Amino acid sequence: MTKRILPLFFLFGFLSTMAQEMAPVADSIRKSRFVPSLTYAVMSSDSVIEMAAVGVKKLRTHDTVTVKSRYHLGNNTTGLTAYIAAQLVAKGKIMWNTKLAVLFPDIMKGARPEYKDITLADILSQRAGLISFNTVDEIRKMPALRGKDGPAQRKDFLEWITRQRGLADSEGKKPVRYTNAGSIVAAAMLEKVSDKPYKELMEEYVNKPLDINVKFRFPNRNDIKDTWGHANIAGVFQGVPPDDWWGLLITPGLEPIDANLSIEDYAKFAIDNLRGLENKKALMPQRAYQLLQYAYPDYSMGWGNLEVDGNHIAESDGTLTTFFVHIEVHKEKDLAIVVFCNAGNNAAKGAALNLARELRLHYMK
Repeated sequence: MTKRILPLFFLFGFLSTMAQEMAPVADSIRKSRFVPSLTYAVMSSDSVIEMAAVGVKKLRTHDTVTVKSRYHLGNNTTGLTAYIAAQLVAKGKIMWNTKLAVLFPDIMKGARPEYKDITLADILSQRAGLISFNTVDEIRKMPALRGKDGPAQRKDFLEWITRQRGLADSEGKKPVRYTNAGSIVAAAMLEKVSDKPYKELMEEYVNKPLDINVKFRFPNRNDIKDTWGHANIAGVFQGVPPDDWWGLLITPGLEPIDANLSIEDYAKFAIDNLRGLENKKALMPQRAYQLLQYAYPDYSMGWGNLEVDGNHIAESDGTLTTFFVHIEVHKEKDLAIVVFCNAGNNAAKGAALNLARELRLHYMK
């Protein structure tokens, strides 16, 4: 496995010498949108074209961000969960059509009928009809999860979520609608078939092979000197303290929507996806990447997708209100763009998407 991805390690020995020609544009967008920081990376399947960080880890400080600063991925973590799932499928540990009820028969005895036949693929492609679990108000409705660790709490979450009325219409048709619940339920399935907790799966199937360091919880909760998320608190846009209610709410059971990562490391994940799509040396066979990004129209396994003038684009956004992450992978153009922001409001989303557009225009001339 190591030999297959050595080119990725080689690429990242030159991060300090990469161009940063779009950094002034990024900083101008940051200032005009009044967001604390923006970090970004532009990659081909063979190189990091540009990577830079502008702004500060926390408003009203001079602590500048770098490409090593960590950002919370929020629901963008779903893409990593699907990435793990694809590798477990390849090993024969689970199949895409494995039913939730087969793995958890006791829990699913009390589930609502609309969930009886849902599969791993249904769940990760957001076609299982699970309730929306995305906003602050929706997450607050979740009861306190029982159990001291992530796997136990995810089983409790599974029992709770499958007893909530689903999104199916009167004819039983389920809409394609993203919910954070999907990544959590899928993680419970992967834990069941591997007999390993989600954190260990992340270490084995993401961190070690890609030589990166995915962690969990908000960055400043692990290290007060790392990046702070930002939100309106009592009417003031400010850094969210590590002991804020968000930090308390995110329990071990919700780890599959709670990862954090630096742009430097996330770029390696993006490059592996580009290499896989082009059938170059990558962690998995080409068909696995095609399936993750394009098996279903509009939204596949952790990735949204679209086609513009014959060009296929896979993309994903992530936020839990205090950070915003955006990635887009342009298959035929051999280009990936990633933008991180340490705020999650509309201004932050606008800043990240505006910067992605400028990078796209600049590098697709």
